[in-house]
Amino acid sequence: MLIVEDGEKHLQDARRESLNYQDIEFVYASTFDQALEAIYHVDWAREGRQNGLDAAVLDVFFPYGSSCKDFVVDAQEPTWRAGLDVGKELDQSGCMFVFNTSGNHHGRKYAEFQKEADAVWGRSRSGFTVAKLIEAYPKGSEDELETKQWSAAINYAILLAEGCMLDDDEVRERIGKIIDFASYGDYGQLTGIMAKVLDPRNSLEDLTRMERTKPPYPWSINALQQAWKEDFIGKTGEWDWDFDRDCFVSLRSPTKEHDEKRFRVVEAKYKRQFEDAVDFIRTTIGKYRIQSK
Repeated sequence: MLIVEDGEKHLQDARRESLNYQDIEFVYASTFDQALEAIYHVDWAREGRQNGLDAAVLDVFFPYGSSCKDFVVDAQEPTWRAGLDVGKELDQSGCMFVFNTSGNHHGRKYAEFQKEADAVWGRSRSGFTVAKLIEAYPKGSEDELETKQWSAAINYAILLAEGCMLDDDEVRERIGKIIDFASYGDYGQLTGIMAKVLDPRNSLEDLTRMERTKPPYPWSINALQQAWKEDFIGKTGEWDWDFDRDCFVSLRSPTKEHDEKRFRVVEAKYKRQFEDAVDFIRTTIGKYRIQSK
């Protein structure tokens, strides 16, 4: 895993956090030059590997270094253009990555970066995908915090890299629903989201329940959408969610029993996908994260 970070304090934090993982070789870079060298390392080519990196966590602002030929940019000054260009190189090489910053995505200095990132990777990078921004999210939009969400960023990069090997696209999509945040920033929430998902005491219902939503579970919503598509339950006035029993109920007569039975079969199929997604997250991070005693 490549870590690109030019801040001394943040780099120390990243190195310290990396000690909590096993079976991962961490490679560090502070400039575009160093990152490029890591991405296309000659020794990896000799070993017959197209790309020696599986995942990366990128700072947004760092210098280009000596290779910068753009007269508009000072090669030694941190710039979002370097972060964007390293992201492009990683994308081209097939390496999964996320951005990790100490700032707030509402800040003025992030505006151009966000605009260009949207142009390269798509404006609506929803779900489980690369080039998302993980942020410390200080209260002041122009401020920076002294710490970043290193554990959350590393965990997410691991999941992206391992998720490429999943055969089931539906499960991959459910992972994005469970660990959900916008492409432009997570509002500083990813550490808490990760901790909640990784805690085995939290049930699938605990992780996904949406308050005041009918139905309150995403797999129930998926099942309801299929029921509407297949027209075995009407869209309005013919179904309800029983919050006391925590289940779908049909209001149609005389097909009530048939409707509910068919709905529960479809619902169970979608729920298994979410169960598989949670299991993948916990198993994958558990494989690499050293458990504290």
